[in-house]
Amino acid sequence: MTEFSWIIQRPVFDTRLDEAKAALESLGDNVTVCPSNTLDLDTEALDLGSPLKPCVVMGSFYLCKSILEAIEPSDNVIIFYSDKKYHYTETAEFLGDHALNNEYSLLPLFEFEKRYHETLKNTKMFFRPNSGLKTFSGSILTPETYQSEFIMLNNWGLRNELVVYSPYKEIDLEYRFWIVGNKMRAYSEYKRGMGYEFEPSEPPQEVLDLVSEFEFEEEDPVYLAPDNSYVLDVCMSEGTAFVVEINALSTSGVYWCDLEKLFTAIKERLLFESLISL
Repeated sequence: MTEFSWIIQRPVFDTRLDEAKAALESLGDNVTVCPSNTLDLDTEALDLGSPLKPCVVMGSFYLCKSILEAIEPSDNVIIFYSDKKYHYTETAEFLGDHALNNEYSLLPLFEFEKRYHETLKNTKMFFRPNSGLKTFSGSILTPETYQSEFIMLNNWGLRNELVVYSPYKEIDLEYRFWIVGNKMRAYSEYKRGMGYEFEPSEPPQEVLDLVSEFEFEEEDPVYLAPDNSYVLDVCMSEGTAFVVEINALSTSGVYWCDLEKLFTAIKERLLFESLISL
């Protein structure tokens, strides 16, 4: 298979960073591990590939944005990310009734804080930024935690951030699926109940059946996915499978997925798309 160049970073691979580097090198590719602190990122020093050796980037939002802003549009650099494609309100149209939080509302954070304090503070509410930049992680507000949560987000300068909020729904387990070329290519359980420490299991059939509904042919007239490659987070809630959210592939954590299978699927898809010269 054609040689690729990869730029990878710990925010996506966490404790599996060395394992990811070894898996890519076993596929015959060049790998650059970018430091997690990229505030002074020198994009000119990075190996951004060539027409015969394209570069795939998997790292933080900041890393992906910095590289996209520093380069001219090019088929040589592949970043499965866009801050314009992954707004929750837009992906919700794609998900329809399959979305766990399909009965949502949208407000600036400071307005949501006021509403929660005045009318909702005795209830549990899910909320997250609408932006695909994920300026903060989705969270559950409770009567015990809401004040500290809002103080923290206001201190981060996010009072005008548009947030999506909806009634809290109990989640039993969650899986992440990597959709590459509109087909499911890898998966990993990543949460069970309220915990993250467990032995990952195979997805229930109900979850697999739901994921299969997101495997499209691109000429399908109802095709509305933000990209042909992305991650789909699916949960079981009260015995039913739902999609929690869609996220960009390049910026999403890999958890315990089969890394070699994921990397191979990405390479095969890019070759199929003729982004490189065979």
